[in-house]
Amino acid sequence: RRVRGPKLPHMKLRLTIYSLILLSFVLSIDAGFFNFNVSIAYGGALVQRRAQYSRDDSPWGKDPSFLKWNANFEGTAGNLEVVVVSYDLLHSGQVGKKSRGGFSICCTENALRNNISCIGKIIAKNDSQSTSKFWHWTVQVPSTQEQVINFTESGVYFFLVGCVDHDRRYQVSGQTEWKNPYGYLQGTIVFWLPVYFSFFILYTLLFLGWCILCVLYRHDIMGLQLAITFVILIGGIENLIWAFNYTRYNIVGYNLESVNLIGAVLTSVKLTIGRALLLLVCLGYSITKPYLTRPQTVSFALVTILYFLPIFGTEYITVLEALGKDVSPLLEYLTDLALAFLSTLYFLWIFFALNYTMQKLTFENQTVKLSMYKKLAFILVIAVCLSFTIFVLQFISQVLSVMYQFWAVWWVWETYWEFQYFAVLTTIAIIWRPTGNNKRYAYSTQIVNSEIHDDTREIPLETINES
Repeated sequence: RRVRGPKLPHMKLRLTIYSLILLSFVLSIDAGFFNFNVSIAYGGALVQRRAQYSRDDSPWGKDPSFLKWNANFEGTAGNLEVVVVSYDLLHSGQVGKKSRGGFSICCTENALRNNISCIGKIIAKNDSQSTSKFWHWTVQVPSTQEQVINFTESGVYFFLVGCVDHDRRYQVSGQTEWKNPYGYLQGTIVFWLPVYFSFFILYTLLFLGWCILCVLYRHDIMGLQLAITFVILIGGIENLIWAFNYTRYNIVGYNLESVNLIGAVLTSVKLTIGRALLLLVCLGYSITKPYLTRPQTVSFALVTILYFLPIFGTEYITVLEALGKDVSPLLEYLTDLALAFLSTLYFLWIFFALNYTMQKLTFENQTVKLSMYKKLAFILVIAVCLSFTIFVLQFISQVLSVMYQFWAVWWVWETYWEFQYFAVLTTIAIIWRPTGNNKRYAYSTQIVNSEIHDDTREIPLETINES
């Protein structure tokens, strides 16, 4: 799931500060400005991670790419290290060393006994200082420091404050400012700007075309078609909100809490109503049956409401993290678990309902409606197969940490899920679009002439009496 705004982590990690390096993409920083005030003791560190384009590699914009940091260090007399290093140097062993669960970067007594090369308190080879991807400062405490770094090479960079002596504890407060040549959005999500605008245009075109058909055939509009209108409208508004949010953030470097909240609500509503619409279609509501049975109605309402709660919780947690607020890991885990369970339940019900409806139409020889449902089933099968493939590839990529090598195209993964939602919605809109023969979608039966089998027509059931 895509990141909705700036996540601002400030965490204390053990001496192997990169033991959570796989999770750092989940705990990513999309903020241009990051204010911090943390207490750092032995084995702890302040860590930030950012994907930066160089001026030459930037997709647009030619301003300098830089990190500006200023900090006030308080505590008993001593020193600690401030380090900015690229993932490339960590991965190659130029800086730090691989250890169980990640990387160690602080030079300990054990490292010195093993003749590991150190620069100050940092594990680093001497030639690493000649690169343009590694900077470090030994800071005396108490003091105030301010530095500006210009990035001349693209990559994922880590900002670290740590490597404190055993008997010391320091209070570190200050601010970092990360900026790319095009603005404050970090490199992993910058292409979401054109993605949001592109989807907004697509939803707008779909909405205009749909409205034209609804006006032309307004006398026979079905409830299902009105629901499709609402889903298309919500999708367009949601993408416009996120496009505005990211554009503003790219310019000023921070988000509005109200816009984040509105976007989270719209995304939750869009996903919930979209799946509810798909389930109603597969159940045959207003197409093969005039109404749902009471158990179906209760089950549908219950599952839809229960599905909305964890998906909104997930979106809102993202907003809270974007604002730098702490969220319980247990709450995140339970929310994700509930969402996974209800999503599985929802999709199983969709496919069982679709299979039952197609069997019913086949038995009743309703060939017109059956052909429509076959088209929908074909699209859904393709979507499921592609989704499973994308999920497996994304999972393997995360396990192998290749996201750091391919960070510049990582946004493609998330674009697929938006594209899939739009494609399925468009398919439903095309199949059940308003037409001059709109009643063919409605609850009706197809009368088959026993003498001329290919002369078929649909007659509403209410026009047929019991005789």
